[in-house]
Amino acid sequence: MADPIHELDELARSLQRLRLAVLALLLAGGAVVAVAGDLPRTGSFTKAHGLALALGLATGAIFARQAATAPRRPLRRRIRALMLSYVAAGAIGLTGVAVAFLAGERTTGLGYLAAGGLFVLGAPRVQLPGRPGR
Repeated sequence: MADPIHELDELARSLQRLRLAVLALLLAGGAVVAVAGDLPRTGSFTKAHGLALALGLATGAIFARQAATAPRRPLRRRIRALMLSYVAAGAIGLTGVAVAFLAGERTTGLGYLAAGGLFVLGAPRVQLPGRPGR
C-alpha cells in the first residue's frame, strides 16, 4: 500500500505542473491572438456562443474553487477540485482563442484569455499538513 503522505505530495506536484501548463497555454494563446492582427470572421461561431461557453466554464471554475476551499472535504478532493478549476480556466482561455479566430473578435478573445489567467493566478493555495507555506 502506498504512503498517503507521499500520494498527497505527488498530487500537489501534479497540481503545480498543471497550474504552470495552463499558464503557459494562456500566454501562448494570448501571444498568438495578439500578433494575429485583425481577423475576419470565419464560420458560424459567434461572440454570443463564446460568451455562453465562457460563462458556463467560469461558473464551473467558481464551483470547483468553492469545493477546493471547503475545510470539511478531504485534502485529496480539495486538490482535485482545484485541478478542475485550473482546467476550466484553461478552457476559458481556449474559448478566447476561438472567439478571436472564428468570430473575428480579437479584443474579446484577449479578454477571455486574461480572465482565464486571473482565474489561475487568483486560485487558493493548497496547504499540505506538516509543510509550511506550500
